[in-house]
Amino acid sequence: MRHLLQVEIERLEVARRIERERDIVFPETTVIIRDIQKLHAAICAIENTPDDELGSSTERGVDGSADELLDDLYGSEQA
Repeated sequence: MRHLLQVEIERLEVARRIERERDIVFPETTVIIRDIQKLHAAICAIENTPDDELGSSTERGVDGSADELLDDLYGSEQA
């Protein structure tokens, strides 16, 4: 899931760059954002599950939240 999240983040960065360059908003960008939010929520749900239910090999440690990610990507434009 982490790999998919990273792919979606990269897609969002490219989509936002194209939107800025062309001065247009693509509806598909919203779909990417929703995918990021869903993946982030799923990863957080796994991280909040007790270790005895997941096993010791579970990867943990997503930094930041979906809101922080979106602030990073959009924050400089909102000012």
